[in-house]
Amino acid sequence: MKLSLSQVISSIGESVQSARYALEERAVALYFNGGFEERGERLVPITKKISLPIAVDGQSERKDMDVPLTALFSHKTMSLNKVDVSLRLCPCGQEGEMLFNMTGGGSNEEANSGQYVDLSLSFNLDDTPEGMARLNQENIKLL
Repeated sequence: MKLSLSQVISSIGESVQSARYALEERAVALYFNGGFEERGERLVPITKKISLPIAVDGQSERKDMDVPLTALFSHKTMSLNKVDVSLRLCPCGQEGEMLFNMTGGGSNEEANSGQYVDLSLSFNLDDTPEGMARLNQENIKLL
């Protein structure tokens, strides 16, 4: 398959974005599937009854609490803050823009012949755009 350099970079960028989205989507699914149960049209936190010792008027007593499971497990998620990609491309012609053969393979002799171009890309996670951040803040206020 022959691709232009802009097609190669665009395809890799889309793949990185898709991987980030899949990780975020999975984190949300794990959160809701592990700590909530459906009751009709509502999601209700799954709780565990925990008995804790407390002091009341100098006397030791116990107090039972229903603690949501989501308060007991880690909410750390995997993320792709920085992704580095290195490729060896084989130039294979020009149709207005340099084209590269993306079929892979090739012999060691070809690789050592200088017929390849090394490409390194670095994708970094950036801050949320201000407009989106403000929208998120307004949505959180509704909670």
